[in-house]
Amino acid sequence: MKILFLLLVLSSCASVEVLPKQEDIKIHVQVRHLDQNIEVFEVPLYSHLELILDQIECETCDLSRLNPQQILHDQDLIVLYPIQEQRISINQASLEELCELPGIGPSIAAKIIAHREQVGLFQTLEELMLIKGIKERLFAKIKDHITL
Repeated sequence: MKILFLLLVLSSCASVEVLPKQEDIKIHVQVRHLDQNIEVFEVPLYSHLELILDQIECETCDLSRLNPQQILHDQDLIVLYPIQEQRISINQASLEELCELPGIGPSIAAKIIAHREQVGLFQTLEELMLIKGIKERLFAKIKDHITL
């Protein structure tokens, strides 16, 4: 009787499925590089983006736009963007910031600030050539590094 009862109890129990350990489960994450090529990474379930960022080799990519603590999911697509060069505003830059421009030293930077204070804000980038010491050649060197 006890054996029959035991068989009844065991047969009525649901079957148990053994699941793999979470660290054994892998997901696939895609990374789109600047040249539009897609690289696929296989990482453990619940990995953070920093695991992939350590493996990405891209000197011209702006990785600061990505959150390294982001938890990855299967088939995520991570898009890499180029580093955006910060342009220097000729209407707001300090003397030190203007000196960062190629070919601009403290003397010309001071003239830019003086012009700005006496005449007013620049309306076009080309107005810089009104300043003594800035001709077409120097303007051509700095025009891609400045903004109003």
